[in-house]
Amino acid sequence: MIIIIEKISRDTTRQDLINFIQPALKGYFFQKTGQLGYVKTVKYTDNLTERESYHGMFLVTSGKVAARVIKKLNN
Repeated sequence: MIIIIEKISRDTTRQDLINFIQPALKGYFFQKTGQLGYVKTVKYTDNLTERESYHGMFLVTSGKVAARVIKKLNN
């Protein structure tokens, strides 16, 4: 499952994103620990306003783990 973190700083590095999501990937007693497929930053430029925005993208290998990550990141 792909998880997108919107509106990050343009100075955010790939390692910053990994450090941010890593605690949410860790499983507990009977929960599976998640694995990252890829992590990248994406720059989007609006053609009308020419405004730039930056976003982080993660591929999490398991749907159950991705749901847990999303829940943890929303809290």
